[in-house]
Amino acid sequence: MGSILGFLCMLSVLISTGYPLSCIKCVNIKGGSCTGSSVTCASDQVCMSSYGESSIEGIKVSEVFLRDCAPTSYCDFEGSITVESNLKTKMGISCCSTDHCTPPMPKLPADKTVPNGLSCRVCLTTDSDWCTSSKTIDCTGDENMCILQSSKLIGPQNVTTAFRGCTTKNVCQFSSSSQSFDSLTMESTVQCTATKYW
Repeated sequence: MGSILGFLCMLSVLISTGYPLSCIKCVNIKGGSCTGSSVTCASDQVCMSSYGESSIEGIKVSEVFLRDCAPTSYCDFEGSITVESNLKTKMGISCCSTDHCTPPMPKLPADKTVPNGLSCRVCLTTDSDWCTSSKTIDCTGDENMCILQSSKLIGPQNVTTAFRGCTTKNVCQFSSSSQSFDSLTMESTVQCTATKYW
């Protein structure tokens, strides 16, 4: 679940000018919907729904759904991260552009298993913001970048995670962010490269 939360917290790069929309802001770490309070967005933002799920050997083990304001550049997003050959996270973002509208359920990318020639280091830790390993994985499909993501979940229980693996290039646009939901704050940083074995 840490990799999903880390990814979703990157959705908070917000800029303010002009007339704003009002959108619902909420998060649910156990399902595909949520309800919450109204927030005022920046003028260049729309209402967003984001959904992510992690699976091991094709079996879903965790999911996170959130609604918030977001720049239009985030809309119609589908991306994925593979940390081990059997551990994958998929994410999707959908948008709508009227006050308190409900975006459609985001779509997740399809599985693609054909190797693309890139190999990345893989590691995963739940007690540090850094990890490295000599172990590598062959990337497949559209996952043509190596990623290092560090995330902190601050709330009733603090959790720090880090991982390396393969990712789609569009995930790399979420380089650094912090986002709060009630008593929960999610912070994340992402580094990407197309360099083999990074």
